[in-house]
Amino acid sequence: MSHSLDLSGDPRAAAEQALHLAADVSGPVQLSFTGTLDDVFDGDHHQGLTVTVNQGTSVDTVMADLREAARPQR
Repeated sequence: MSHSLDLSGDPRAAAEQALHLAADVSGPVQLSFTGTLDDVFDGDHHQGLTVTVNQGTSVDTVMADLREAARPQR
């Protein structure tokens, strides 16, 4: 069964929550994040960035995946 988590606000907290859920379900979680990845007052607002979070992944890796998803596609 696929698990998904829709979160907004603090991206590091969202990554941590997704990692906890992945551990609880012993499988991958689709994290859909809405918000600013860097400076809340100066960063770009992103809507629905979606990444797969695997059990045992680090918060920094999830953050890097979110930043990659936020990069404009060419």
